[in-house]
Amino acid sequence: MINIEVKQGSWGNLIAEHLEHGRVPKVLRQELPAILLGHWPCFYANGGPGFKTLKTVKRRLDALAPDRTRTLWMKASEIGRYEMAKKLSDISLEPGADAGGAGVSIATKFPAPNFTLTLSRAAKRLRLGNTDLGEVNSMRDFRSGSFLVEGERTHVAFDLSAGNTTLLASFS
Repeated sequence: MINIEVKQGSWGNLIAEHLEHGRVPKVLRQELPAILLGHWPCFYANGGPGFKTLKTVKRRLDALAPDRTRTLWMKASEIGRYEMAKKLSDISLEPGADAGGAGVSIATKFPAPNFTLTLSRAAKRLRLGNTDLGEVNSMRDFRSGSFLVEGERTHVAFDLSAGNTTLLASFS
């Protein structure tokens, strides 16, 4: 993950008006996750030019990825909760109910909406507890409660609850 700290006066270096140049398009082309951080006092100091600039950057990012497959706007608290869930949960692999499956067990104290995992195999079916997750065909449709198969990888998104969660995957 790349953290891009924005200092006052440096917003123009993030994404150019024609959307091709700047730090953010370069990171997105590499398909790396990035977090844009801004210090809220800078948004409103000196008559608020920082907030106007932030709105310009958001408008340009929305134009760069109009289908919203490459951007997800989150509050700092949501990012923090997701990172806690990612780093402080116990995740283990278990054999599945049949020979063509596997299970992922997650024990956590940190619930996180839209939690994602990537499996290194192409799944045919995924169940979260007693609920089947729906397969989608594009990143545009990928959201909580779904999975997306890309080649030999399967991306899974679901709302992670506090306690124990079991994800069952069938590969055949």
